[in-house]
Amino acid sequence: MVVTGSDSTSGNYRPHAAGSTDGGLTWNPWTALSDTGVIYGKVVSAVSPTTGEVRFAWSESTVGQWDHEIFVSGTLDGGMTCSPKENVSLSPGISWDPALAAVGDEFALAWSEAAPGYEIFFKQTTAGVWGDATNVSSSPDADNWSTDLEPNGDYLVLVYGEQGADRWGAYWVGYGGGEWTLPSAFANDTDSFETLLTHRR
Repeated sequence: MVVTGSDSTSGNYRPHAAGSTDGGLTWNPWTALSDTGVIYGKVVSAVSPTTGEVRFAWSESTVGQWDHEIFVSGTLDGGMTCSPKENVSLSPGISWDPALAAVGDEFALAWSEAAPGYEIFFKQTTAGVWGDATNVSSSPDADNWSTDLEPNGDYLVLVYGEQGADRWGAYWVGYGGGEWTLPSAFANDTDSFETLLTHRR
């Protein structure tokens, strides 16, 4: 059992995690996943249903700077120890709003990154190692963000918001067998900025 959050004890908000191996009766110390930088937003996590491995992802910037990147970490022992953080985004574009999912014993990650317009990028692990990033946005140089990513049968489903000429649209793309489906709009109104998978199901 693992819990995550942000903590400002150091003077800056940083990602933290704590784990329990006895169903929550006792917990290991509240441990920083990063000892530098400032977290933006929340820590997201996913658990492998086959190995029990937990991965974490968050957006972090240098103190006093606006240079957010996506970092990941993980634990194989229920949060008792965590791996060093790793930057998996495409520097120097500003990156935020990560979404993380487990597929068997592998993991998938999506996020929004300025490239230069905000685009949606996706990558997944092979044998536990993160691969290259793929741009899955439906149009270039659009403002794409608000990602959500979850397994759906044999596919991953990625949902994100895209800014049109004067409104926000909600789109979904599927990923399975090494290929992406074409982005498909399922909403196109001013209320669809915060997209959720429950809209699709």
